[in-house]
Amino acid sequence: MWRRRDLYALAHPLASFSLAAWLLSACVPVPEYRPPNYDEPHALVKVRLEYHAWLGPELEQLVTVDGNAVREIPLPAQQGARVATRQVLVRPGSVAWTIQTTFFHNDVTTHAETFGTMEASPCGSTTCMQSTPHAQAVNKVERVDDATCTQGMKLAAAAGETYILDYEFSAAQQCSLHCSRQVHKRGGVTNAPCADPAAASSKR
Repeated sequence: MWRRRDLYALAHPLASFSLAAWLLSACVPVPEYRPPNYDEPHALVKVRLEYHAWLGPELEQLVTVDGNAVREIPLPAQQGARVATRQVLVRPGSVAWTIQTTFFHNDVTTHAETFGTMEASPCGSTTCMQSTPHAQAVNKVERVDDATCTQGMKLAAAAGETYILDYEFSAAQQCSLHCSRQVHKRGGVTNAPCADPAAASSKR
């Protein structure tokens, strides 16, 4: 039975994500992302995490928006298509996304730990304090990462638009992240590549 740990969840590293990558790798608490309200200008981002390989008994997923962690990333299905999805509201503008997934297991080792207790005992005509040694077994749990991969990108979000971020994990340090925008056309909805944030800012 595998379990996951949720941290409420770069094959081609980008300089702008160096700080985010450092935060992900270090034991530093990640602040929680606070989305806009529905009555505020916003875009909808559908985040999709798909796993083509399952490389450990436990899974940790971390999705951040401008360095803030998105909470409540759902658990992927144990069988069939291992996919986790989450819808996130974002404010209009350029938004930095980072997705990191880590498979890991816990090693448990046991060692003996000694300690003493003081007890009063007769000492001739008086009372002395005597130390009595004791030993107990202590378990130590250590996390061991089996496979991890991180991807980051910037999304130029426009109010009223819907975007899809597709993250695919294949193996350790082998993952991808693609962005598409939903386009409503006669007869249905199609997906188009997301606009380049640099190109979008140059048009303003």
